[in-house]
Amino acid sequence: MAKSFRVGSSVVKMDINKLESLMGSLKAKMVTEVGVLGAKAKNRKAAGSLISAGGHKKIKRPSDMTNAEIGLVHEKGSLSRGIPARSFLKLPLTVKSSELLTVKKKLWDKYLAGESTIQRLKEAYRDLGLIAEKIIQEAFATGGFGRWAKLSHKTIARKKSSAILIDTAQLRRSITSRVAKR
Repeated sequence: MAKSFRVGSSVVKMDINKLESLMGSLKAKMVTEVGVLGAKAKNRKAAGSLISAGGHKKIKRPSDMTNAEIGLVHEKGSLSRGIPARSFLKLPLTVKSSELLTVKKKLWDKYLAGESTIQRLKEAYRDLGLIAEKIIQEAFATGGFGRWAKLSHKTIARKKSSAILIDTAQLRRSITSRVAKR
């Protein structure tokens, strides 16, 4: 659509189709959510035990806990269970925030370079979520980029492994992202 504006004694005509399309897309108010979401959050096949500091007494059977519950315990820690916080969501995204912002800028530039539609905007947010998932997976592979508390000798002996937050990889596999409306 072309609009005409009078500037002094001159008339300026502008094609504002792309601007109107961009404004419509921005009104969509989308957000990328990343974490233990949806059906994967409620999955009760989550294994891996949450053990009290005093030994191998199980507080709650792993099969009774959802991935979201197990994730919360590990994300925040549990004093009563002797489990230190090992943030697998906030820490990785904070540590890699400059990388994430660089990707976000590239996605935004790519979005603006083409036809600015709500679908393209949704795709950009989806791609951002996939990058965030990748960063979180890197945290699992590197022990929170070397920042997670090491396992105790008792835990290593019980698990027969020094891999942090990985007994069955159920929590790790539960990480997903989605685009939602704000």
